[in-house]
Amino acid sequence: MALGRLAVLLMWWLTACSTWAAVLPPDGVTHERRRWTQADGAPQQSFRMTQTDDGLLWFSSPTGLTSFDGVRFRQEPKVYGHSLLSASVASVLALPGGRLAVGYHFGGLSIFSRNEVRHHSAATGFHRAR
Repeated sequence: MALGRLAVLLMWWLTACSTWAAVLPPDGVTHERRRWTQADGAPQQSFRMTQTDDGLLWFSSPTGLTSFDGVRFRQEPKVYGHSLLSASVASVLALPGGRLAVGYHFGGLSIFSRNEVRHHSAATGFHRAR
């Protein structure tokens, strides 16, 4: 009687294992496909995209700078607490050391870090720091 129960338990175990093997992907990693729209805050027109060391994605657009943390989009008037010079952002680029370069349509450039921001333009000779 005990041998019969053991055989039933073994058959159940083998069936359960084969079912799990069929459900899991071969590499053990699952993926989700998601689409974000304007209703989620995604920028409708983006010129450039970059990712900083902290994992944030940054998008430049005619309506400003947008960050994305993997869950939600945020319109950013400031980077690391420092204000942008313009809402019309032409380009964005992650730099070494956790810095973010933002280029404006009017031709200026700002380099943001956690401690400071440097605003550059042709008029200032690209040397002005704040």
